[in-house]
Amino acid sequence: SARDTKWVQPACLLHHNEERFDAGYVCATTGWGRTNPDVDGIEDSLRQAEVPIIDHSTCQSNYWSDYNIHASMVCAGAAGSNSCKGDSGGPLVCLKNNSYYLVGITSWGDVKCKRDIPGVYTRLQSYSRWLGNIMNQDQC
Repeated sequence: SARDTKWVQPACLLHHNEERFDAGYVCATTGWGRTNPDVDGIEDSLRQAEVPIIDHSTCQSNYWSDYNIHASMVCAGAAGSNSCKGDSGGPLVCLKNNSYYLVGITSWGDVKCKRDIPGVYTRLQSYSRWLGNIMNQDQC
């Protein structure tokens, strides 16, 4: 079983009415995804990238109009590092008051994983009521 260590710690969830992590916060994403989008396979070791939260309009300007950035999404990156293929489902965590908060789940981004284009994450705060209901069912 997993234990809390220097490297492994639980992350908090934000309630739907708490202050959001908006543009300017520098957060971290982790995963075993590719470091080169043109090379198949995943990495042998877990990688971490520091990625700043990007406002929606700036994020939207990086993608075709077919890909709408919704309020239930949060964008991060475009500052020299990014998530890539194989990182999907991984965490986007932000530090506040000495606690890490699970702000997003790696979802999608630029097909070539360009480091100057933000990645798009599911904004967990948009689903906090649903998550609370599921956890309170205690069916596990």
